Amino acid sequence: MPDKTVTAKPILLIQLNDLYHIDTRADYTDQDTLVLPRIATLAKRLRDFYGKDLTRFCVPGDFLAPSCLSKEFKGEQMVQVMNLMGVDLVSFGNHEFEAGFSQADLEARMNESSFEWLNANFAFHDEEFEQRMVDAGKMPPVHVIRTSATHAVAIVGVLAAETPEHLGRVTDQDEAIKGIS
Repeated sequence: MPDKTVTAKPILLIQLNDLYHIDTRADYTDQDTLVLPRIATLAKRLRDFYGKDLTRFCVPGDFLAPSCLSKEFKGEQMVQVMNLMGVDLVSFGNHEFEAGFSQADLEARMNESSFEWLNANFAFHDEEFEQRMVDAGKMPPVHVIRTSATHAVAIVGVLAAETPEHLGRVTDQDEAIKGIS
């Protein structure tokens, strides 16, 4: 009898949450202990070891604000650093929609980024803007990683209902996820 076992390759997800400061240090008395370069080096080594095709570096929201630098530069410094670190996927968090951030600011950060902005349940008031980002491949609802011919892992970006609504509105999380096929 033939073996019908399917062997799927393992995936590796590297994740940082609530990434607000580019100058975070392991020891604030030592100038040489910046944390983000260490994380970037670790991510590169893990990709080299496990393979780039099955490794993803993710930041699930809350990176454009609320730091003092982000108030001044509208998150531009965060996108630059995350690009250099090799971030692959982000999702929106409530801080990406703070009152000080306009749609133009958000569009500029999205265009500057080399990563995908996963969005399954936020509908922008400006539907043309939303369609531009989707068409440009900047804002898919889901990112799929194929681990074999018959297996895949889907990474979805969803927002909590308490997200500020000056740029759009949050739709039902469960319905958004059910709608992804």
